[in-house]
Amino acid sequence: MLRRFCVIAAVTGALFGPVPAVAQEVGPVLIIIEDVEGTPDTEDTTVATEPRGPVTYAAPLLGGDPWVAGKSIKELITGTPRFPPIEGLPDEVWKDKICSDCHAWEVENVCEQAEFYLPEDRAERLGKPHPYGGSFKVNLRIWALAGCPE
Repeated sequence: MLRRFCVIAAVTGALFGPVPAVAQEVGPVLIIIEDVEGTPDTEDTTVATEPRGPVTYAAPLLGGDPWVAGKSIKELITGTPRFPPIEGLPDEVWKDKICSDCHAWEVENVCEQAEFYLPEDRAERLGKPHPYGGSFKVNLRIWALAGCPE
């Protein structure tokens, strides 16, 4: 049985080794999709697809980690994080909390944050941990590239 994995990595220089299966470059971000053998007991049915546009503030995201795909940026910024915002932060501080407990997100400052990922020298930050995972940041970058449409 084949399983499909999506790996999102910032391209910061030359790639080492062969590029598996299919690779699609999106600006300074490399999205690698690889099919590997698996068994039904190891099959993960929540497989990520590559983030893709168009991305708007209020429309459901068309790709990315299953945690974010199908939800809008507007919806996600009022949701609960999947991962701790700071590594090692105790669960009671962040789990089951909503993003607005710590942030005052509005479309303008979310766009400003999304624009942070645009410069080439910041592309490596797309691979760093985020409470919604890396594919959310890639979706934010795609949104910023389009001028942050609502």
